[in-house]
Amino acid sequence: MRHLLVYSSVTGNTRAVAEAIHRIMPPGTGIYPVRQAPEPDDYDFLALGFWTHRTGPDPLMSRYMEKVRDKSVGIFGTLAAYPDSEHAGHVIEAARALLSGNRIVGTFLCQGRLAPKRLERRMQSDGNAKHPMTPERRTRLLEAAKHPDAEDFARAQAAFAAFLQNVIV
Repeated sequence: MRHLLVYSSVTGNTRAVAEAIHRIMPPGTGIYPVRQAPEPDDYDFLALGFWTHRTGPDPLMSRYMEKVRDKSVGIFGTLAAYPDSEHAGHVIEAARALLSGNRIVGTFLCQGRLAPKRLERRMQSDGNAKHPMTPERRTRLLEAAKHPDAEDFARAQAAFAAFLQNVIV
């Protein structure tokens, strides 16, 4: 069985989670940033990771996901929102929709820090912004700045160890 791990990352959050997951994958599993990833056709299991763009996977990973057909897939991603939030649920729904026709063996999301300039803009947004800065939002963004951390990496590894037990070729 051939395994492949593909990720898209801007700030390094998703790359770090991908590298943690890769450490527990079967020997010989390839790991690639999405821009350098091989076509998915020759692989049985794909671990696909993305940073969240609005309410779904980022555009590069979205295009890659659309090429995946009839595979077992584990999904992982990073986002500034809480991973158990309603927003996170929409992100996973969007990823699943892009991967329709595949067997999703599991999903994993964790918080990740925003790029510094983006964080600065959001922290300075006023009441006229689409998403005004509230005390709750400020708290969430400051918490996201601490992630991913060692606990997130351990949870991602445990999740994918379980996902791999559910892979059917």
